Formats: sequence, structure tokens, C-alpha cells
Amino acid sequence: MINEGVDVGQALYTLNRAARRLNRLLWYNKKMTNGKCANHKLLKLQQQYYSLKERAIANLVDSGLAEVVGIHSKTDLFGNKTYFTYYKVGDYKFHLPATQNESLPYLGEYLKCNSEYNYKNPMRVSKAEYLIESYIKEGDMQN
Repeated sequence: MINEGVDVGQALYTLNRAARRLNRLLWYNKKMTNGKCANHKLLKLQQQYYSLKERAIANLVDSGLAEVVGIHSKTDLFGNKTYFTYYKVGDYKFHLPATQNESLPYLGEYLKCNSEYNYKNPMRVSKAEYLIESYIKEGDMQN
């Protein structure tokens, strides 16, 4: 069971990293103004990855394999504050947009730490996606 949480945590990290790369690629393609159809496909794929991440973390929290730590805030260049719920899955850490009704401890402003992202992760994105989808289906069958 604990190994399952570690594998899903590693798969979530792989999927989250792929979604962030897609975000950078979408930003670059918007500057180039070419490939509008390709941008739509990339955006759809990014949304799919983030949706899988959200559902998997919800299942992990329900099964006790993930810990809800608290809430971080992040201020963008325009001064707008966004709040994120901070989760720990094994050695991996994730953020999801916070909902209004969450009463968790406030952890302060989120500052990205470079050493936090130096995981050695040999998992492919397709394998990570398959592992997370099967974990979600397994969790849905148990409920």
C-alpha cells in the first residue's frame, strides 16, 4: 500500500512536470502566433493532466496516502494573490488551487526552492498517465 503511494507520487510528479512544460510551450507558441490548432491540442492535454492530478490527489487524501499540509499564497506581477493547497505524497510535494471553504493553516508566501525539484525521475509520461488513471479507476471501484 505504501509502495502504491510512492509510485502514484512519482507518477503525479511526472505528470505535473509535463503539464508545466506544456504551459511554457503554450506561452511560447502564443508569442509566435502560429499553430492555433496545435495550441488547442496542447491546452486540452494540459487540462487533462491537471484534472488527473486533482482527482488522484483527492483519492490519495481519502485513502490516507497523502497529507494536506496547509495553504500557500502566490502574488503575480500585477499584485493579484492566488491561494494554493499544499499536499505531500511521500517525498513529493504538490499544489492545487485552494477552495473557499478550506480551513487549513496559512503557510505564507510560496517561494520556489530549486533544490525541491531535483528529483531523479525515470518514469515516462505515458506510464505515469496510465498508472494514475488505473489508480483512480481502482479508487472509484472501491467507493
